[in-house]
Amino acid sequence: MQILIINPNSLLEATEAIDESIAEMRLAGAPQLRVERPEDGAFSRLME
Repeated sequence: MQILIINPNSLLEATEAIDESIAEMRLAGAPQLRVERPEDGAFSRLME
């Protein structure tokens, strides 16, 4: 199973909120996390 979170907004507040949610999912047993940053400055978080 893969969960892809895409944040088209590079604001620090948005990044922190997504990171907090991912941390909660990992504590609940979610798999490894990979971070990708496209050229436009947006980023995605991919959990495999």
